[in-house]
Amino acid sequence: MQSSDSNSLDNSNNSNDNKNNINIIKKNDDEYISEYNKENLNIEDNTINNNSNKEDTYFKKDNNINEIHLISTNEKTLATDLHLPASVVSQLSILLNAYLKEQKVSRRWRILFRYTALILMLVALCIYLLKNVSDSDINEPHVALIKLEGAIEYGSPAAAEPIIAALQAAFEDTASVAVVLQMNSPGGSPVQADMINAEIMRLKSQYKNKLIYSVIEEVCASGCYYIAAATSGIYANSSSMVGSIGVVMDSFGAVDLIKKLGIERRIYTAGINKSLLDPFTPSTEKQKNIINSMLNDVHSQFITAVKEGRGKKLKDDGELFSGRVYSGNQALTVGLIDDIATMGEIMRDTIGNDNVIDYSPKENLAERVAKKFGASLGIHISNSMNNIFSMNNIFKIK
Repeated sequence: MQSSDSNSLDNSNNSNDNKNNINIIKKNDDEYISEYNKENLNIEDNTINNNSNKEDTYFKKDNNINEIHLISTNEKTLATDLHLPASVVSQLSILLNAYLKEQKVSRRWRILFRYTALILMLVALCIYLLKNVSDSDINEPHVALIKLEGAIEYGSPAAAEPIIAALQAAFEDTASVAVVLQMNSPGGSPVQADMINAEIMRLKSQYKNKLIYSVIEEVCASGCYYIAAATSGIYANSSSMVGSIGVVMDSFGAVDLIKKLGIERRIYTAGINKSLLDPFTPSTEKQKNIINSMLNDVHSQFITAVKEGRGKKLKDDGELFSGRVYSGNQALTVGLIDDIATMGEIMRDTIGNDNVIDYSPKENLAERVAKKFGASLGIHISNSMNNIFSMNNIFKIK
């Protein structure tokens, strides 16, 4: 009798638990499937039978939300190990899965935002580097500015191709009232300098009412002055370095060095002057004369270009074409420049327009980044070695 009462009490407690908690029914186990549970869980026989191939599957129902879910054996085992109700472990599993899913989505959004920010930064950098101007600014009367900076050599921003393209664009623009070359270069290739000089002379003759001025900053020597001589006016700071109208070619000789090291130089040529600049073979008097004749020829072209550009303004002091460098004040005395003035003064006082549009050639973003991280170092080393051991780019005006 007592046993019967005890069973009734247990059944009553189980009924209350089933009413208030998540009910878990193991399929194919009649011990846990009672008519009462089936009725309250709304689980039909075929619900269990349809999942009979999943031996590790449990059914649970949340009475509060009236949903049936599947829970795994791992959850059941964990509940047993932790001495927790299976319903609690199931709910924790659901919450954990939801949290992980939310974190995964959040991570994707963070990656998206980071890439978007990076793209926006790159776009802003491109706009800043390219210094784009609006059409309204270009259509207004303005001074066309072209910056010539660094060594004048093939492949550089100061080479003939980009500078000539900028000059043509500046002269052809009907809204530009004048062109200004902002110059800061120690010189470079006479070929590149002569090409730019010739183009300036051509554009001046074609656009007779549009003047072009050179404004020197730190230095305008050698090939840089070769170019400046073609402009309508040259201005500099009193401390600027100007001139250096000369030509130089440098090399070295290591004949005695390799002798001391016991090294024998073997070189085979077709033509007695083919190894003219080889540093490991002795230089003959005839070879020296050949080099000097070439240097004198290039120097003569340089002098002619300066005289044609400056004309009667020049006052030869005996050293004007010796390759000497003058300060700004000294350059004014010998007629290499027209006056001591700044860029702003030229804009306001000489041209009468301080609205400036930059026509300077720009390197693309990839080139700028590559140079920033030193990728150009190998190129400069290679060019230096080529200058020593080959006839390419052999002359440099200094």
